[in-house]
Amino acid sequence: MNVQMILGSFAAGSSKLSAALASLFLFAQFAVATRTHFVANKEISPGLTLLGVTSVLGFVSFLYFLEETDRISLSAFFAYAFSQLAFIWTKKSTQTASLGLAYSRDLPHALVEAGPYKWIRHPFYSSYILYWVGNAFAAPTLAQWVICGMLCVIYFCAARFEERKFYQSPLRKAYEEYRERTTMFVPYVL
Repeated sequence: MNVQMILGSFAAGSSKLSAALASLFLFAQFAVATRTHFVANKEISPGLTLLGVTSVLGFVSFLYFLEETDRISLSAFFAYAFSQLAFIWTKKSTQTASLGLAYSRDLPHALVEAGPYKWIRHPFYSSYILYWVGNAFAAPTLAQWVICGMLCVIYFCAARFEERKFYQSPLRKAYEEYRERTTMFVPYVL
């Protein structure tokens, strides 16, 4: 075994460890926020259960497929970094808003328009989507991209569910105006 092979093996191992640690850090941060940042109802909705189960299975499969990966794409680390930045900025912008968990049935009592909400209506979901895209780049298997796609659909459905709640609330008119000025997940695009 020559020095180049040893160094290449070490670099691949350290980038796998870096990807695993970055993914674990973000996953744990999202899980903690579920308990500490969002207001939970007594009843857990089927949508939230589906989201939780799919997320845990997605994370476990990511760790499995990461072990099989030869190289970690730099795109994974960019996605993780943007996910982290979006999450922190969004969390800071909603500290006093008392937001409900995904798929909760409670009607909104406030419309947040500060921070990333100035441009997009669902920045938490955007940060989560970036995280799953990062995992799919880090362990680029069909299974990881399918899981990423499934979670994107679940987040899209959660976002539409939340938007319907705004239309049933006293904030309907303000939300209609806000919706005209913003995009769903990506500024100026989507």
